[in-house]
Amino acid sequence: MKLMNVRKNIYFLTMLVFAISILTACATQTPIIQTVTVKEIVTQMVEGTPQTMIVEVVVTPTPEPEAAPAEKASPFNRSEVIRQATLADLDGLNPFYLFDITGASYWNYIYTSAFYPVMYSYSDQRWDWVPQIADGLPDPIIQDGDFYVGTARVKDGLKWSDGTPLTAHDVAFTANTVLTFALSGNWSGYFNPEVLDRVEAVDNLTLKYYYKVVPGLPIWQHGALLGPVVNQAYWEPKVADLLAQAEALDPEAADYFDLITPMQLELEAIAPDGEPTFGGIKFNRWEAGAYVEDVFNDQYTMIGTVEEEYADGSYRESNETLGYDFTLSGAATSTKTLELTFGPYFDTFLFPIYSQDAAYLALQSGEVDMVLNPSGVPKGVREQLANDPNVTLIRNAQNGFRYIEFNQARPYFAGEQGMALRQAIACMIDHKLLAQNVLQNEVSPVYTLVPEGLTNWFNPEVPVFCKGMTEAERVLEAVRILKEAGYTWEVEPGYSEGSRGEAGYVYGKGIKSPDGNPIPELDFQAPGPGYDPLRATVAVHIEQWLKALGIPVTMNYTPFNTIRANENSGDFDIIMLGWGLVPFPSYLCDFFTGATGIGDGSDNISYVSPKLQEQCAAFKSEPDVDKSRQIVFDMQVTLATELPYITLFTNPIY
Repeated sequence: MKLMNVRKNIYFLTMLVFAISILTACATQTPIIQTVTVKEIVTQMVEGTPQTMIVEVVVTPTPEPEAAPAEKASPFNRSEVIRQATLADLDGLNPFYLFDITGASYWNYIYTSAFYPVMYSYSDQRWDWVPQIADGLPDPIIQDGDFYVGTARVKDGLKWSDGTPLTAHDVAFTANTVLTFALSGNWSGYFNPEVLDRVEAVDNLTLKYYYKVVPGLPIWQHGALLGPVVNQAYWEPKVADLLAQAEALDPEAADYFDLITPMQLELEAIAPDGEPTFGGIKFNRWEAGAYVEDVFNDQYTMIGTVEEEYADGSYRESNETLGYDFTLSGAATSTKTLELTFGPYFDTFLFPIYSQDAAYLALQSGEVDMVLNPSGVPKGVREQLANDPNVTLIRNAQNGFRYIEFNQARPYFAGEQGMALRQAIACMIDHKLLAQNVLQNEVSPVYTLVPEGLTNWFNPEVPVFCKGMTEAERVLEAVRILKEAGYTWEVEPGYSEGSRGEAGYVYGKGIKSPDGNPIPELDFQAPGPGYDPLRATVAVHIEQWLKALGIPVTMNYTPFNTIRANENSGDFDIIMLGWGLVPFPSYLCDFFTGATGIGDGSDNISYVSPKLQEQCAAFKSEPDVDKSRQIVFDMQVTLATELPYITLFTNPIY
C-alpha cells in the first residue's frame, strides 16, 4: 500500500524513510450459526507453508445477521492519522520563499512542497517525465516572430482546496510573477527571465510560453514545465502593489538588483494565511518548535489516480473521476512492474519535531509511526532497532551527495589562487579512506556532481585530484599545487617517512597567499553528530587534513538551519551540506547561477566561472539529448577542476 504520493517536483533531498508496521489488514469475525462439536479439516498458512490439521470446533447458535458489504480497498478508506517524526522545524510557509534559495530546505519541502502542483513531474520509482496537471504532452516549439513558443494544456476539472477551478491562468500568473521579481533558487531554474519572456493563458486550459531563445531540454521540458503553481485569486491582490513597483524597474539598470532584492524579500515575507493549495494534503497548523500538522484535502480531484509502469518502458496513468487515461512510451501491454493508487490514505499528517535520539525512542514506544531523516538511520541506532519486531527498516539508494563548499567572496577562496587552494584541499581528502575505514562502508565515495547511478549523464572520465595516492603522496602533491600558485609557508608541510608508529605529517605553519597575505583562521561549519554522525565524523578528518597543509581552521558543529542561514547571508568560510537530486542534471547550472541566471558570482557562494557560464548557455538551448549529454560531460570536467563544491559521499538511506 502506498502511504501517500508526493511528486518529486523540486530539488528536495530525496525522502527515504524508516517506518513502523502499522498498516495491517484486520478481517471481521464471521458469526457462528449452530452448536455442535465436530472434527474439521482445516488448512492454514504457517510461515508461508500450507499445513493441514484436524481440530474440534464448538459452534453456538445465534441469529444469522445480514451480511456486511465487503470493503473495497480505496483511497477513500483513510486511516485517522500518521505521525512522522522530524528533526528540524519549518521556517516559512510562503511558496515564493519555499522555492527560492533562502527557503530551500529538506524540512520545508517535507512539510509543504506537496501543496503546489506542477505541469509535469517525475514518475515514482523509474522517474519518467510525465504529466501531473498537464493534459498530455506539450506541442513542439515553433517560431512566432521574435519568439520561440511552446504550448501546453491543463487537465480539465482540477480544483484548489477551496473548491475553485485550477486553470491555465494560475500557471501563467505564477510564472509571470516569478519573472517580474527575478526570483532565484529553484524558481530561476523554472522561469528564468534571461530566456523566458512571458507565459500567456490563451483560455482556461491552454498555455503559451514565449522564449527569447530556442529552449532546450533544461529550459522547456525540465524547466518551466516543472515549475510549481500558486493560486492566482489568492495571491494577485496580495502582491498587486509590490508587483507594480517591480514592473516599473528596468532590469538593464545598474542598480536593478539593489532595488529588486528588497521587493523579493517583501514578497517572500507575506504570510499565506488561508492560502488555497492543491495536493492531497493541505496545511492545518504549525506550533513552532513542536509540530506541523497537515490534513486531507477533500477537494483533491486526483485522488484515486492509478499509475502503472511496464517492463517495455511504457507508462500509463488513469483517473476515472477526471475521465482520462494516458499512455506514454509504448502500449502498456507488457509485464507490469509497478502499480500505485494515489492517496492520501490518512486524514491527518502530523509532523512532531524531535532531536534525533528522541525521535527513535518515540518510534520504539509507539509515539510516532515513522522517522524522517535525510541522513538516514545512524548505524548504531539501526543495530539497536534491527531486533525490534515492531520496527521495519527500509533500505533505499540515494540520488544525492554530501559536500563542502567555499565562500568565494573571501579573497583566499577567490580567483586563480582560490581555485588552487580548493584543489589542494581536494587532493588531501581521501574518499576511499573515509568510506571504507572511517565510515566502515556505510557510504560510497562521490567524485563528481553527477552520481554514477545517473548512467546516461555520468562522466566516468572526470578528473579527480590525487585519487589513488598514498597519504605521503597526497600531501606532497597538494604542496606542489599551492607552491605553483604562489603560496608560501614559514614551515612547509611535508611527510615524515619511517616506521609505522613514527610516520606522519609534518604540519605546515604560517601559510601565506600569493598576494603575501596570511590566510586567517577559517570557520568550518558542519552538522553535529546528533543531526548527522556521518558528516560530523568526516568533518573532523577534513579539519585535520587542512591543518596538515598549514591552513588555520576550526571546525564548529552548527545546527542545520543556522548553516543554511549563514550560507544565505554569506557568513561562512567553509560549510558542509548535502543535496538530493532530480534525474535531469540541469542542477549543474542551477546550483551556481544565482539571482541572474548566469555564473557571475550572484549565487550564494560567489562562484564566478566564464567557462561554466558558456557551457550552461549551450546546454539550455540544446534540444538534442545526445548533444546535451556531451555538454553535461564537459560541465562535470569544469566543476571537477574549478571545485566550487568538493563532493564527499552518498549513503544508502534507511
